[in-house]
Amino acid sequence: MRSNPEALPFCQRGIVQLFMLSLLFLSAPIHADTPPVNAELSVLGRQVLKLLQIHDAEQFSTNVAASLQDWRKVQSASTMVTKENPLNPAFEKHLERQRMVIAESARIVLAQAKRLGLDSAQVHFTFKEARSSQAGTTRNPLIQAEGEDLSYLDQAIIVLTAEPAGGVQTNSSLPGQYELCLAHVAKFPGGWRVDQGIRWLRFPAGVADAEMTHELDLLTKIDKHKSISGSDDPAMAALGESIARFIQQKDEKSFISQAIRSRDEIWADFMKTHASEKPAPNRKELEADWQPWRDGITESARGLLAQLDQYGIDFTGAKLSVKRSEVEHAYQYSSFGKLEDTDGYPFKVAFTVESDQKSKTGRPIAGEYVVMAKRTKRTDKRWVLEGDFWWSKFPAGVLDEAQQKELEYENYAQLKGSLPPGADAPNVEFVRVDNQNKLKLSDFHGKVLVLDIWATWCGPCQEPMAKLQLLASKHPEWKGKVEVASLSIDDDLATAQKHLNKRDWTNSFNLWAGPGGYKSIPAKGFRLYGVPTLYVINTEGKVVTAGHPEILQTETLVEMQLNKAKDLTPTPAETH
Repeated sequence: MRSNPEALPFCQRGIVQLFMLSLLFLSAPIHADTPPVNAELSVLGRQVLKLLQIHDAEQFSTNVAASLQDWRKVQSASTMVTKENPLNPAFEKHLERQRMVIAESARIVLAQAKRLGLDSAQVHFTFKEARSSQAGTTRNPLIQAEGEDLSYLDQAIIVLTAEPAGGVQTNSSLPGQYELCLAHVAKFPGGWRVDQGIRWLRFPAGVADAEMTHELDLLTKIDKHKSISGSDDPAMAALGESIARFIQQKDEKSFISQAIRSRDEIWADFMKTHASEKPAPNRKELEADWQPWRDGITESARGLLAQLDQYGIDFTGAKLSVKRSEVEHAYQYSSFGKLEDTDGYPFKVAFTVESDQKSKTGRPIAGEYVVMAKRTKRTDKRWVLEGDFWWSKFPAGVLDEAQQKELEYENYAQLKGSLPPGADAPNVEFVRVDNQNKLKLSDFHGKVLVLDIWATWCGPCQEPMAKLQLLASKHPEWKGKVEVASLSIDDDLATAQKHLNKRDWTNSFNLWAGPGGYKSIPAKGFRLYGVPTLYVINTEGKVVTAGHPEILQTETLVEMQLNKAKDLTPTPAETH
């Protein structure tokens, strides 16, 4: 999973690491043919029933969340080769944070039940059945070896039946069948464990009001990582309107207050999940991170206006109408069962312009425009920007040919977090980890370069890095033709060096990007938005492709480049 820690605003490095660990546990499931039988999930069903009976969210979360002992029972002996115990205090903190998210989701379930009058004086719940959704497998590669996967469910659906309690006269709509879902469930030796949380899924007709029904529909979309539009959520439509208004009125101060969380909001949101941590979170440190993040979004806003000036586009007196605002994929990783803390990627707002004015190309500026943003977040009342945003589309003919190509290039780099195929790889400077000597990317010209960009704090980076060490030895015929390298974006060289030495990862040509992490010159040059990211670069220094190392067919891509180089090599007869 690729994610930019700087796109998780103000998280301390340890918190980012825990987020990455949670992504490891919920790696993409491999769909299985045999779902678990009802009896295996009935234990979870009884825990849900108990939650509604005794109203103890803390006990519920403790009973259903994966514990350190659960992970110890599935830990592979092979993970000890790393010379570090992955079940360390940082991982324990991660598990506790997962439990807290589950507890919070359970409190939401209880609050909604109270709001609807579903108390024990009115209805009596009984467990009916449990169903599975999207069965597959998952594993944490830091803890389990290949082939030691856990059975996994995207959701376990718990069905309850409600009847009037003790013959009491009650709301006629309350009796009936209710459904709740437990999200991201894995089977450990001790039983099925919940990773994300619990929420109501369905009520009998007439039980939920229009507001709650609408919220459940939205949460179902989020569960499935579907798109959410302004017509689904008025708060998203409001964000689109604020962007369009800024583009026309150029009121930066007003726009920032509407579209970006303030330092007080950031602190309040952070403390919801970290207040109990020891040592206590430091607000000054959080605010120190907040300012450059806010400045980055502000700078991208100014960039939008600067591009309009560059292209000779002036919306003064024009009529702007927002046609749609949407995020293509909505998801949650730090909350469940509520709209708050939902993230969206990417966000786009499309608006039409009615005007007789013309751009520098002589073409009328009227038509459809699209602005996109890398990441947005739903707070309790609004959607806000959490990353850079940029122009994605202009009406045909408004830009000249060179400007249009530049726009397409920028769109690719922003959305993919990498340079497009065929682009020149940046001739940036690196530092060798072994001897601290400096070299440039051009020093690798003449060879096919496999460059794995990673970090020690990135959980999903570790397995690809381990596999990278085997790549050259698998292909002795690559010697002198291919360079297999790694590029660390850690804050300092010593951290990367210590990590590499601990794991004996010395078969790759190990490099350091220099200080700055995602702000380092190499990271910015490669348009890096997340790690791990692997680049294959040809002998001429041009990008072949880039992506997640577990997805790319690296060996095939390298062989193709070697064959191309062979075809271009003149034969002895051709040299005379």
